[in-house]
Amino acid sequence: MNILVIGDIILDQYLRCGVSPRANPEHPAGRVYPIHEWASYLGGAGAVARLLQTMGTTPYLIGLLGLDLAGEAVQRLLRQEQINGSLIHPPFGVTTTKIRVVLDGELQRDRLDLEKVDHSPSGVDKVFEAVVEHFDAVVIQDYAKGACDPQSMQSVLRVAKDWGIPVYVDPPRGWSWACYRGASLIKCNWEEACEQLRMLGEQEESPAGNGCLVVRKLQQFLETPVVMTHGEQGMYLATPGGVTYQRAFGVTQPVDVTGCGDTVLAVMACLLTALVPADRCLKVAAACAAEQVKRLGVQPVLLPAGFRELVEGVRPEGSPEDVHEAGAAVRARSARD
Repeated sequence: MNILVIGDIILDQYLRCGVSPRANPEHPAGRVYPIHEWASYLGGAGAVARLLQTMGTTPYLIGLLGLDLAGEAVQRLLRQEQINGSLIHPPFGVTTTKIRVVLDGELQRDRLDLEKVDHSPSGVDKVFEAVVEHFDAVVIQDYAKGACDPQSMQSVLRVAKDWGIPVYVDPPRGWSWACYRGASLIKCNWEEACEQLRMLGEQEESPAGNGCLVVRKLQQFLETPVVMTHGEQGMYLATPGGVTYQRAFGVTQPVDVTGCGDTVLAVMACLLTALVPADRCLKVAAACAAEQVKRLGVQPVLLPAGFRELVEGVRPEGSPEDVHEAGAAVRARSARD
């Protein structure tokens, strides 16, 4: 199964620090925290591509990447994972980087971000149009960092519809999702769903409100199936036929929730494309998300026995080499223009 991943590529970094009894000589109230490890992982669309690969698919990544040290780190990780793609390098672009601190084994609440966002047309739709024929599905991971501008995304959905290819989307917080109306599936969490309803003029539910009602309203407004995660309260899938609920798999002490949404998106896209019934997809996604939050960073997740065979049974029409050559041709034309 070939799955094309479009979106914002992020470098996730974790600083693992110990606690030192030594005071900071530069500030009497401060302390010195020795760095034991500086770990880097693929984040955003890169994380989704990595997850899809471990599930038995062949992903192909399209996104923006800066010509900087963080971009070089991302490309090393992609080569290490043997993930191919067409990466666009905008002039003066900066690779989005998120730095999290683990102090004495505990992930801290604060985070350091490095980014430079440009919402002008990114050009990812042009690359997409050149390679679309080789894919069984499209996954869009939109963090509103510049790769997924509305104009390009509307073009992607229109072309994918013409080819009869399903599109699964994780849209950004704080932006209208109107450009994704008509997608095969939209994945969001409770807070994002309530925010979107407010933007659409609907009064959101209280934190203890009815998840079924929220996800059903959002599905009706967007005219698109919606899967919504709601932490310990479980997951909901709303389609025109009704709402399916899946309880959460309990995790006593979650370590890092960073990759939970990426995991749900990847599992749902992978299994729905393999024609697995939606209720079974939802259950597997919940189980995989529960495993993901037990570890730092977005880590590989294995599908339960029997499901990987279903995924691998979907035979792609084009080889990875065909896709890579088509994408390279578009990049060459863009460079000449």
